[in-house]
Amino acid sequence: MQLSAVILSGGRSSRFGGTHKPGVELDGTPVIARILSAVVEAAPEADIWVAGETDGLSEADRERAKAVREEPKFGGPLAGIAAAVDGIDESGAGPEEPAVTLIVAGDMPLVTSAHLRDLIAACAQSGAPAVGYDDRGSMQFLCAAWPGSLLRRRLQEIGDPTDRAVKLLYRDLDTVRVDVDPGQLLDFDTPEEFDRVRSRLAQGAAPSEGRASRPVPEAVEHLRAQVSGGAGAAAGGGAGWGELSAADAAAVLDFASRIKHSDSSLSPVLAAFLAGAVHARDGQGGSVPEALAAVEAVLRSES
Repeated sequence: MQLSAVILSGGRSSRFGGTHKPGVELDGTPVIARILSAVVEAAPEADIWVAGETDGLSEADRERAKAVREEPKFGGPLAGIAAAVDGIDESGAGPEEPAVTLIVAGDMPLVTSAHLRDLIAACAQSGAPAVGYDDRGSMQFLCAAWPGSLLRRRLQEIGDPTDRAVKLLYRDLDTVRVDVDPGQLLDFDTPEEFDRVRSRLAQGAAPSEGRASRPVPEAVEHLRAQVSGGAGAAAGGGAGWGELSAADAAAVLDFASRIKHSDSSLSPVLAAFLAGAVHARDGQGGSVPEALAAVEAVLRSES
């Protein structure tokens, strides 16, 4: 079976201070190099593409993996996937059926070759996209194996991929769930989340226990502390929002992550805003988690 693989490495890393996340070293090895090593071990014969910057890859690594860039630059992960698929086709190395294309985010350094092999096998056997689920119970769209022809067809149906959500690829499709320790699917956008990944690695990648709460970034915690009991409450804004706790802030971040990875087309930012409106309407009669749950219930009923 012929295989292709796409490692996504094209983001701005703005929440990471602008430092290219895939090029950051973890235990002495750049994140992107760790991911490439896992891909090569899982599928030595794969035609590998890096969609985005190759900072962090050695000269030998760059010879092993072809580089491509989405246009316009920073067009998002879906645009990166589309650019890589176009590159595969234009190179003349596009696999014939049964083809599998592996997609891996460039900020997921703990994923193992064993899980990638499981994804490839499940996809090849079922003819459907194969995915794992993260520690919040959400489908991890950016660590998956796709039938090559189906991936191409979905990209054609979506059209211009610039700034479009990756979850559009999965809409109304049956997928195969592949069991995995969700700790392998940890990604990071902020320094706090990178510390979580580093801590996980230092623990010897022990199995995850239950669902983890998303770390609250320092900037968010600072803003929460400024608002709590301060101007937000004094100005008569929504009742209770002037006393937003750290746990509530973490709940809002988890909520936004679930919306982002759900089938809903609603922006996570707008969903969080609506939850705030619900909480303000209910006043002291409802908690922040209850307001978040109310919005999620409506979205589920309409999906």
